[in-house]
Amino acid sequence: MNQTLRVDVVDMLGKGMNQVALAVRTNNRMSANPTVLVEFTPQGDRFDSFVVQVTRSVSMMQRSISALRLWAHAVVFDLRDDIPTGKAMLGDRTFTVADVRSRRATFASLKPYFSGHANTRFEFRGCGVANLDGLVMMKELAALWDVRVHAAELNQGAGMYWDGPVIEALPDGTLRRIAGLGFDAAY
Repeated sequence: MNQTLRVDVVDMLGKGMNQVALAVRTNNRMSANPTVLVEFTPQGDRFDSFVVQVTRSVSMMQRSISALRLWAHAVVFDLRDDIPTGKAMLGDRTFTVADVRSRRATFASLKPYFSGHANTRFEFRGCGVANLDGLVMMKELAALWDVRVHAAELNQGAGMYWDGPVIEALPDGTLRRIAGLGFDAAY
């Protein structure tokens, strides 16, 4: 697989995610380098379904992934003390480091689909994933897939670009603050 592609997975169970899917479709019509849009609705196990829907879409293209983005909500604050939790959502339920650890083989099956390029990445596009539990999950996925993992510390608007700082987890476990890459960035 010598060409790469960007894949946008929109969790259609999340409130307002139909607007995100519409924005991706609209961008694709106006772009010379469109992304693959996966309108994710889990069927059975949400993690198996996520992997199957992504791999099915990518396999048909015979290319590798340069950027895989999960557009989904996140649990931003614990209501007791307003501390960002970093808990992403998938299939309208939390998606945590415990899920990554218990479903390691499922998530590992995505690794061959990622490009070998050093800047290949997975992006959590939910609000505040790069906090507490989310940081640990980001490091685990980066190591498992051998790709960079990006997420924001703050709430994210409805736009296609990052709001506020982005945290990047590298496969070696390093975390660093970066300017988030634009939606149309190839890498």
